[in-house]
Amino acid sequence: MRCFLLICCFAGLQIQSQAGSGPDYRVSAIPAALLKNAHAVVREQEVTVDIRSAGKYLVKEKTAITILDEAADDQASWSDYYSKLRSIEYVEGTLYDAQGNKIRSLKKSE
Repeated sequence: MRCFLLICCFAGLQIQSQAGSGPDYRVSAIPAALLKNAHAVVREQEVTVDIRSAGKYLVKEKTAITILDEAADDQASWSDYYSKLRSIEYVEGTLYDAQGNKIRSLKKSE
C-alpha cells in the first residue's frame, strides 16, 4: 500500500502562531490502533466562536488531517460558503510529508 501524508490545516479567518517547533505531524506519531483499517486520521480539530455583539460573531476553525491512502483523497479539500451576511476573511493551508516536514503552503491564488 502506497502511503503518503497530506495534512491540510485550514483556518477560517485567522490563525495565531504557536511558540516552539510546532505540532508533530509524523505518521509514526499516530498510535497503531488508529491506523488499523484507516484511510485518514483527524489529528486536530478546533472550532472557536467569539460572539462580538448580538448580530456579529467570529468563527475560527483549525483542522489537521493525515491522509493515509488514495481512498481518502476527498479529505484533502475544504469548502465553505459566503454571502452578504457571511464572509471568509482568511484561509491558510500547509502540506507535510510522512516525516512531518513542510512541503509547501497554500497560495492566495489557490
